[in-house]
Amino acid sequence: MYKVEEQKGYDASDPVAAFKVALEWGDRIATGVLYRSQVRPTFEEQTSALAAGSLVDQPVAKFSKEQLETLRADFC
Repeated sequence: MYKVEEQKGYDASDPVAAFKVALEWGDRIATGVLYRSQVRPTFEEQTSALAAGSLVDQPVAKFSKEQLETLRADFC
């Protein structure tokens, strides 16, 4: 067994390299963080109308016409 992080030149953000290491079995078995994806914002973080929570829990009158149009455009 070996720690993949200690391997010179190993890039944990490379999904192809991580898959190759994950397939190793036998004389060498990798341990540690094989793959770490980039942090991406969630859908809720990208949609301003959802910042206050679920739309079901928010009164419609709270939103301006422009906000409702933007929200509608996000879902179309």
